[in-house]
Amino acid sequence: MAFERAMIEANVWHAYDEGGGFVIDEGLDFRRSLTKRGQTYWESLVPEGAVPPKSAIDPSHIVPLLPHVVLIDIVRDPGRGRDYVVRLMGTEVARMFGDGTGRPVSEGLSGKTLFRTRATLDHVARTGTPARLASVSGYENMEWLNGEGFYGPLLGDGGALEHVIIVFDVWSYQAPVVPPEKMD
Repeated sequence: MAFERAMIEANVWHAYDEGGGFVIDEGLDFRRSLTKRGQTYWESLVPEGAVPPKSAIDPSHIVPLLPHVVLIDIVRDPGRGRDYVVRLMGTEVARMFGDGTGRPVSEGLSGKTLFRTRATLDHVARTGTPARLASVSGYENMEWLNGEGFYGPLLGDGGALEHVIIVFDVWSYQAPVVPPEKMD
């Protein structure tokens, strides 16, 4: 798959013809309080350096985040490689991109947005580490929107990396970026 071969380096903006400008940041340098809260919650689930199990997620602890949460299942097919299926999609994300619940990511997204999402999911699935995706929206030519997402790996019941939780925030490029030291 083209996504598997994409070279992704932390803290580097990329301008692939298929993907446009985006960054995958392993340093997790969040600009938005919503995505930072997603990271903080994910980290609270296990000791530092470990990957939490999906079963550790308690929706009652993240009610304000739920409209911005996407839960992805990693599907491994020995003959076809890795794919991703949307298990759950929060209402705000569904409002922006359409409800993809129960469908492969490739059925709900296309173009730049699919490329960026797949590249980040591939990175998290390959490394088992969380990442920050930051980009200008490429969805249906809405380049006036910015997006930032926290992508956190999650273990399945058998202890293998089988899921990714995403907390995604979208805003107009005219909205101010909140410096980390001013986050709530």
